[in-house]
Amino acid sequence: MKTKRTASIIFSLSLLLLTAGGIEAQSYRLITDSVHIFSFNREFNSMDLNGVNYNYYSSGQLDSSYTADRTRTITAKALYNYSGGVMTEALSFVVLSGTMVPNQKRVFTYDGMSLVTTSLVTRWQTDHWQNLNRFTYTYDESNRLSVYSREYWRDNAWTDFSADSLFYDESGRLIEQRARLKSTGQYITRNLIQYNLAGKKVFQTRQDFLNNIWTNVTRVRYIYNRCGTQISTSTERWINGSWQMESGSESFISIEILPGARKVPVCHNGTTIFVHVTQLAAHLAHGDCLGQCVDSGPIIDGETETVSLKSKSLPFIVYPNPARESVNIRMIDRDCPATRIELLDYYGRVMQIINPDSQEMTTIDLTALKSGNYILRLTSDAVYSTVITKR
Repeated sequence: MKTKRTASIIFSLSLLLLTAGGIEAQSYRLITDSVHIFSFNREFNSMDLNGVNYNYYSSGQLDSSYTADRTRTITAKALYNYSGGVMTEALSFVVLSGTMVPNQKRVFTYDGMSLVTTSLVTRWQTDHWQNLNRFTYTYDESNRLSVYSREYWRDNAWTDFSADSLFYDESGRLIEQRARLKSTGQYITRNLIQYNLAGKKVFQTRQDFLNNIWTNVTRVRYIYNRCGTQISTSTERWINGSWQMESGSESFISIEILPGARKVPVCHNGTTIFVHVTQLAAHLAHGDCLGQCVDSGPIIDGETETVSLKSKSLPFIVYPNPARESVNIRMIDRDCPATRIELLDYYGRVMQIINPDSQEMTTIDLTALKSGNYILRLTSDAVYSTVITKR
């Protein structure tokens, strides 16, 4: 029977198996339901509700998810199909002119060990599905994902684009994911991941390879309760040499007591106790959490470079960033006037070229661009690059 959970968490493939382990998995299950998504309001120094994602389940598996805007109006949905306990297809839809229409489809192929080997992404074009991207996955001797390659469809043929390499520490934790262009071998972006002593991911930092150095872009912090259950995230963006708040999410999770369970673990005042299922509601009402107490401890750095890496000093500032309609570029070093400004997409294609004539302020119109990240390249005493985001 298909049901909707009453609490609320944003769906991602990595959250499909958000369940407790050990003794806990034998007595209950945590189900991620939906999430409230917030954007940071710099004027009022507050988080404003930006939207909500709702998840629906059938037979214990994620069946569909719906995206709503701040007014709770549905703007998109996704449907998920399974076979043999693994996801085989994900379909996304968007609302256009009041009608829900197909958007993208992703089909997964697995090997005999239920490891995904390929995924094909297609986009709906009026009356048919058109190829968009194809991903190929490779695993190491421990069945950990080691490399996945991406191709894009152009001129009725698949063209190599990028390859992501994944690196793990001695405990088997993913600590770095690094992407490079297949055509040149040049690195383009990477994610660095840090954990606490309990093995929970607490920071994921995105860096782009610009001006031959790794440059901070965004940093996500994952927040957990005392039982090690993720309850929220906060995202910061690297702007003009410092981390600045950008967005956040608040997660809501429902509890499913499994058949035959009599007692469940609860973290009470820092100590794990086992209570009868009939007493669980009272403990939760008093601020206890379901699960065994987790001592998070300090953050453990991975074997890669520290995420505190500073960006190279730029002779200009860009604002607002992210932006919806336009961005302003203001030169802050009068000894380094701008002679050329280029806006490129992540394929390296030039979208706009601007000759600023050494003016202190330049505005770039973004209205004709799709939402996403772009590279801003500015020529002055040297060639500088930074990332801007079109909302």
